[in-house]
Amino acid sequence: MTSTQQLEKSVNHIAEELNNIASSEDSYEKMYKYLCKCLDVTYTVTSDKKLKDVKYLVTFGGPNIYINTKSDMVEGYWGGDEYAAFISDEAIELIFDISDEIYSLF
Repeated sequence: MTSTQQLEKSVNHIAEELNNIASSEDSYEKMYKYLCKCLDVTYTVTSDKKLKDVKYLVTFGGPNIYINTKSDMVEGYWGGDEYAAFISDEAIELIFDISDEIYSLF
């Protein structure tokens, strides 16, 4: 399997996993646990300190994979290759709501 194929497989797997979590029972708790396992998170806020977008680092070092609420996608990068897969609106809304709750604690 080439690195490009591995990147696509990994990104699609994460997108599918997020979509499945969002449509499951106890989706809030399951998504919260998933997001807490991410390696890093970047919050983009407005000038009045309201959450605008969130970007979670899921994996790095080959490939680097992010969950990005701005683009509504799982985005992957490996060497010069890039690949992205859309996440359902339901999953994005859930991720954003959880992120907003976490951000409000700061």
